[in-house]
Amino acid sequence: MKELLDRGCDIDSRDSHGNTPLVTAASFGRERVVLFLVARGADVHSLGGGGRSALYYSCKNGMVDAAKILLERGADIGFKVNGLDALNHATRAGHAAVVQTLSDAHADSSSAHYADVNIQGEEYGTALQAAA
Repeated sequence: MKELLDRGCDIDSRDSHGNTPLVTAASFGRERVVLFLVARGADVHSLGGGGRSALYYSCKNGMVDAAKILLERGADIGFKVNGLDALNHATRAGHAAVVQTLSDAHADSSSAHYADVNIQGEEYGTALQAAA
């Protein structure tokens, strides 16, 4: 990947499904690739063809380091997929470390985007209800 990027490949190019390399790496749980792409300047706000972000996939797949770096780079923690934000998806997937990371980001009052711990999902209610 490094050589391809060094030769001028577009880091935010899209495949036939509309996914960027960052979203694809996150969707397959390839945390090291996510970290590499973010460090090289990939757009953390890009959405894949299905309307899902790298943060969504990082939370769903339990990639705590990827979630941290995406949040540090300004990924929208409140972005919703199917009516649920990142905190709800991490909770439903049972990834306690990611839930803690998102909760810490929520507690940071200087954060421009934060998780709403009381958001109501369509099927599971709040993050606390989904965790139960």
